[in-house]
Amino acid sequence: MKKKTVTKKPNQRHYSRVNTYMPMAVRRVGAKSASELESRVERDAFVVDFTTPPSLESASLAEVFSRLDSKLSAILSLMMPEKKGFMALSFRVMNLSAIGMRFHSSEAFDPGELLEMKLVLYGQPHVLLTIYGEVIRSMEQKQGFTISIRFVSETQEVRDAFLRYDFAEHRSYLRHIVEKGGRDVNLLLVNH
Repeated sequence: MKKKTVTKKPNQRHYSRVNTYMPMAVRRVGAKSASELESRVERDAFVVDFTTPPSLESASLAEVFSRLDSKLSAILSLMMPEKKGFMALSFRVMNLSAIGMRFHSSEAFDPGELLEMKLVLYGQPHVLLTIYGEVIRSMEQKQGFTISIRFVSETQEVRDAFLRYDFAEHRSYLRHIVEKGGRDVNLLLVNH
């Protein structure tokens, strides 16, 4: 019996992929082709709040803060992000590289569709990216869809922002959030 030799293919990726958890928003764009779009690093000021409320020993104080949090959430939802220049970004688990990403969505997207994504690389300072991508794959899951994107119209400035970003420091921050019992419902408001 002849023994089969298995040859491993070398990793042909130019950029490494990282599983991460970041604030992001996604929407369809009406562009007919990728040449009409240009990804960019946003220069406008934006507000970032990644704080997780502390756990409180006092039940009455916790109730007061919970009500206050609910009222603030209601006020923010009434601001109508499209009219006030604010956009809410929710945290998502994603697989990210300098040339594409994969994320979970409750909404289906068709292969070939062009999407705009707002993504915050947080650190000192925080960097807000507006990135355009083409849907490569949309796989239905039990709850929602797994969407794979290839970035299009990406500028060197955006690619450099990814390459400069310290994912090791980011992982350390995520571990800290998990240990403190952080919430997945955190939202971020971005002035755009």
